[in-house]
Amino acid sequence: MRDRHDWVKERRESRIGGRLEMHLSGRHFTVEFINGIPPVRYAIDREHAFNEKHARVDDAEFSQILAALKMATHDCFGADVHAFVPSSSVFEIHFQPGMSPFGNGRRVFIEGRLADLIRPEIGVERVIFEYPVRVDGAAPQWVKMRADTITGLDPVA
Repeated sequence: MRDRHDWVKERRESRIGGRLEMHLSGRHFTVEFINGIPPVRYAIDREHAFNEKHARVDDAEFSQILAALKMATHDCFGADVHAFVPSSSVFEIHFQPGMSPFGNGRRVFIEGRLADLIRPEIGVERVIFEYPVRVDGAAPQWVKMRADTITGLDPVA
């Protein structure tokens, strides 16, 4: 990091991510993360990055956080950080006919940040997603989905 007083602590809170506590240049930040697909270790976004006052960080603060986190992640893990802007709060997953793990006619929803992460892998053979989804609006449940059975994601208004 920049000097001996700067640090980053990783706190895993679930199978898909957690939060990073950071002390940079005398300031304290908290950033929620989602596990990235290697070589990316963390996927973060500005909407889930907070300063010591528990307020969302501005663009300059987020740039500082991202630069420090990229350096630390590269030095410690030989990995990268992916910063993205969530495109929607919820997406509906569409499957090939007869390939939904929940049966035909069921509507399956996923949180926007997770949808942004899986989008590049949709349709790829031998890729399995394991994420919490909502089926027909019920409580979230963990499920494994084959990427080659998913045909697309549509944002839900």
